[in-house]
Amino acid sequence: MRKLYFIPLLVLLLPSCRQDIVSEVDFTVATDLENTYYAGEPVRFLFRRASVDNLLFYSGENGSRYEYRDRRIVPTEQVRSVSIDFEFLARYGVDGGFDVYISNSFEGLKGNDADADKAEIRSWEDAMDEDGNIPGWTRLPYEEGPNGVWTYQAFDLSDYIDNFAVAFHWHPRAQGSAAQRTYGVNGNIVLDVDGADPSVITLPELGIIPVMMNDEIEDPYMMNSKNGSICFDNSAAQVYFQGAAYQELDYQIDGWAVSVPCALNRIQNDKGTVIKTQENDIRCFDYVYGRPGTYVATFVGTNVNYLHRDYSVKNVKLFIIDKPHDCQ
Repeated sequence: MRKLYFIPLLVLLLPSCRQDIVSEVDFTVATDLENTYYAGEPVRFLFRRASVDNLLFYSGENGSRYEYRDRRIVPTEQVRSVSIDFEFLARYGVDGGFDVYISNSFEGLKGNDADADKAEIRSWEDAMDEDGNIPGWTRLPYEEGPNGVWTYQAFDLSDYIDNFAVAFHWHPRAQGSAAQRTYGVNGNIVLDVDGADPSVITLPELGIIPVMMNDEIEDPYMMNSKNGSICFDNSAAQVYFQGAAYQELDYQIDGWAVSVPCALNRIQNDKGTVIKTQENDIRCFDYVYGRPGTYVATFVGTNVNYLHRDYSVKNVKLFIIDKPHDCQ
């Protein structure tokens, strides 16, 4: 006679249920000394009752502040300054073949429709006055330097925080047997905002679209084709407008390099550092502050599985001071 054994379903489910339970995060953190330390010397954080799977550390320094972990756009009133620093190089040929424009209303080229982009730029050229000014754009007072000499100019962009675009018009002048002039440009936008170190956006990071207006050029988006093209692969400059020798080309170059419009108050959100995972235990953690100041170090503890998450945030206020010099 066979015997049948009945195992309560609840018993079978218990292990699975336990896997779904997330324990409450429980940890304390304190420093090993009083909360005053010397710059350049390690601060030791001690952990007790560390019932936590993962720990994330924000030092409280610029770029690692917990309150800015989700900040990606800085309010205009928190922008202390924003400017663009240019380096210009002109080589060979004769001067007067390069112009720089900026705009806070330009909506952008298509970048994938050459006919439409050439028509857009042609409308600028048609509307250009005798001084080179274009409606909707500000022509910067670009000062061309001597042949082969780098020059430096900076321009304030306070009126361009919400929307910024830059356009370079390359149109080398023909004069006798002179070459069609080459130009090199480096550019860095420097953004200084409250609660962060100054950040830099380079010209290539803006996204530059080259548009060659000459009908002799089959692909208006041609780039990096050496003489007679706009190059982004030349180590001499971030953007290199590579000219041509006398009579090398049977047309006079007319090219534009136009950036993708963007807001200048977009920044990288602050980041924390993972100091503990489920793979390691933690009793203490050392960190060195390089500069004097008052900091709030933040520790974010989390326990998580695919169904639930529990977390806890702990702050430690620190005073970092200069180390006194020894008397001689």
